[in-house]
Amino acid sequence: PDEEWGRDALYREARYYGIEGLCQLAYNRDGIVLFGGFDSGFNRLLGMEVFRPWACDWKDGNSILQQGRADFGCCTVDGQFYIAGGSGPSGDTLSSVERYETRSGRWQKVADLPIPVTGCCLAFINGCLLVIGGEDQ
Repeated sequence: PDEEWGRDALYREARYYGIEGLCQLAYNRDGIVLFGGFDSGFNRLLGMEVFRPWACDWKDGNSILQQGRADFGCCTVDGQFYIAGGSGPSGDTLSSVERYETRSGRWQKVADLPIPVTGCCLAFINGCLLVIGGEDQ
């Protein structure tokens, strides 16, 4: 695996990977899931795509985010994804938090953060979701 890089399974939707507009990757039993970020027109993306390493292909995710966002925190807890904060469609800093439930295949809004934050990290430690770092403007 460290001998060469392949381009066999490029993602379907172009996503901007600049320092300001990162999407997020997470892993569950379906594969590696890519969601959020923004396109070259700086439109915040709602979609999900799933990379299946065993098939070396991408498939469309079965759900969309409640709100398009980029530069947000993400973590996986018991096979579910949590995303928090980020920058919204008009560039506003978000306090909203969403959870992707694998059983229903849908994103659901959960309790907001106490303050809006972008560029943060999200971690699950000792039964708690922790938002670490970021900016509030």
